[in-house]
Amino acid sequence: RVRHQLRGIFVSMALFLSLLLSWLIYWPPTSLIAYSAIMIVMGMICSVYVLSFTYVKEIVPVNVQTTAIGFTNALCVATVPIFQPLVGYLLHRSVHGRISPGQPEIYTAIDYQWALSVLPIALVIAAVLAWFIFDQKQESNDATQAIEVSV
Repeated sequence: RVRHQLRGIFVSMALFLSLLLSWLIYWPPTSLIAYSAIMIVMGMICSVYVLSFTYVKEIVPVNVQTTAIGFTNALCVATVPIFQPLVGYLLHRSVHGRISPGQPEIYTAIDYQWALSVLPIALVIAAVLAWFIFDQKQESNDATQAIEVSV
């Protein structure tokens, strides 16, 4: 029961965050209040990642919970050194061919939109993966419980 609730929360919040992030990237609001409100909502949605620790604690045996939670924490912070250089690389590649050697790179809004588009795409991929991870674990637990009952 809890796993189904967590799956719904993870998937819906990842998709909602992707939608809000796309809104900011492609159609940024001109009002500072609207922009701030969207950023506050995005910050609140990002707090959902804390639930991943609850999920890990629930699915792993007690003797490896500390290791599993540590690994989960490492995965949560491992995306920063991946996405920052990736966005920078995509931004740099977006001006390739438009400038002559020795000239400074001048980025347009479209360059930034293209480079930052990797973030909403990653959130959609995360939502799909979360859907299948929760589904798969539920099926394996059902099979385990069936085996325990039959023995």
